[in-house]
Amino acid sequence: MRKLVLFIKELSSLRGLEELLIFLKKEIRKFHHVGNPVLVYLTHDGQKKVLYFRRSEVIEKTTENDWLSGGKLRFNEKEDQEYLAKVFTRPVTKVLAMPLERKGFPNGATLYIEHDLSEEELNDFGEFMGQRAQPLSLAIDRILLEYQATFVSMQWESTFDGILRPIAILDSDYNLLRSNRSFTQGRQSQKCYLRFSGEKEKCRGCPVDKAIETGEPQSSTIHVSGRIYNVYAYPIHVDEDQKVTHVVNDYFDITDSRKLYGRVVQNEKLGAIGLLAGNIAHELNNPLTGIHSLAQVLRAELQCESEEQMNEDLQEIETAAKRCQQIIKNLLEFSEPEESEELTKVSLKNLIEKTLPLLKTALRNHNSQIELEESTYVRAKAPLLQQVFFNLVNNACQAMTEVGTVKVRTSFLEKEQKKWVILKVEDEGPGIPEE
Repeated sequence: MRKLVLFIKELSSLRGLEELLIFLKKEIRKFHHVGNPVLVYLTHDGQKKVLYFRRSEVIEKTTENDWLSGGKLRFNEKEDQEYLAKVFTRPVTKVLAMPLERKGFPNGATLYIEHDLSEEELNDFGEFMGQRAQPLSLAIDRILLEYQATFVSMQWESTFDGILRPIAILDSDYNLLRSNRSFTQGRQSQKCYLRFSGEKEKCRGCPVDKAIETGEPQSSTIHVSGRIYNVYAYPIHVDEDQKVTHVVNDYFDITDSRKLYGRVVQNEKLGAIGLLAGNIAHELNNPLTGIHSLAQVLRAELQCESEEQMNEDLQEIETAAKRCQQIIKNLLEFSEPEESEELTKVSLKNLIEKTLPLLKTALRNHNSQIELEESTYVRAKAPLLQQVFFNLVNNACQAMTEVGTVKVRTSFLEKEQKKWVILKVEDEGPGIPEE
């Protein structure tokens, strides 16, 4: 009994199957005419492994052969002899087979020992091994579970670090519990914002608080060290009845895509300038013609007209000149690159009114019906919103092959405790085909 207790104690300290096999070899050495132990087992991913001795070294190899499953201690069974013969490609005569139980694996492991024992010696050896079957089963199960846990941990860590974008696990106080290499930025700190951005306060716009409060995934955009990130915060639900206290933050660097988007928008604006060229030439031609004509009349009538008439003519010249200046100003604003990322307060009515003159050439063959509400202020980027409106009206004109009417209307809507402004551009073209 003392020897069995010592055997179990030794097993509990072993950390690998190789150690276990070496320890078992020493234990059975007192029995003469027995060979080295051979262990076959299934891994958690279903691979069939064989551990055996080659001289004093423990060798592991993968096999495709199936061993006899279930049962108790077996002596010299034909199936066991045939299995070892296939594994080692040599004849096997006498073999003791000891199935070892494993949780979740009906045929999880079997221990084989070749021997040349007499019947009486075999009974003694069988009793010796039978007493050690359960401790061996528990030890093997524990070691393989530790293998699996270590493998999963290493696999997760390598996968986690292999992701190039920053990922971090945080608690509700912004303490960094775990992160990949892309997140740390080489800084050492417990707080995620100090580690990621080097700032002493949480990143402006971080969605962590909202994700914890709502228990739903949240996203936002933050600016860190000259870079722009879309941050997606995913709450970790340990128990449906418990409050969320941890989140996973996934950071997507969109700096380059934002810059590319800005260049695309600017290219679209420059393309629209080509469309505007004809409009501008037409719009400038009329007031400039008036200026030219009135200047000629004034020269001729300078000495014969009253001062009042001269003032009226000069007023016409000033009005025409202002029209030219406004058109040029609108064109410059439309073509100016968008630098700011911030939204500003924009009067939609004023924006539409100053864009319509740029579309007179496109609208000249059509009727227009403009119905704009007063005080239509919105939060937007004015140049981008102006381009949207320009494209909508220009497309509406192109959609009508015959003379038609383009309607532009604004209205108000209250939804979800927010006030919205609706802009509608309607044409009388054939519309989009159903197919």
